[in-house]
Amino acid sequence: MTIKTFTSGWMFQKPDQNYFKKFLRLNGIAIDGIVYRKKMLDDIEGIPVLDFERARDVIGPDDIELELSGKSAVREELETFFAAQGIKLVTAPDFLDRLITNDRHDALLLPGA
Repeated sequence: MTIKTFTSGWMFQKPDQNYFKKFLRLNGIAIDGIVYRKKMLDDIEGIPVLDFERARDVIGPDDIELELSGKSAVREELETFFAAQGIKLVTAPDFLDRLITNDRHDALLLPGA
């Protein structure tokens, strides 16, 4: 079984998230989809955008769901949706902590380093 990585509440033009996107690309970590309550676009930078209905069909309980909204109302809506699916949202700091803990050979790269 392959674990896929999705994001929720991806913000546009937010410097810390743009840096995070560069970090993911640099380290070969693919994002399999971006989840929003309603589908606004087909994709963002080639990453499929999923509404709740489609997300229900493609995201499993073992997949990683990164919560990036930062807004409490959006976060609550996402938490409610994913809790109903049996999927726990992971914060970016927790995700990075897991990557760093598992990086036994100092292989992770930082953008601009």
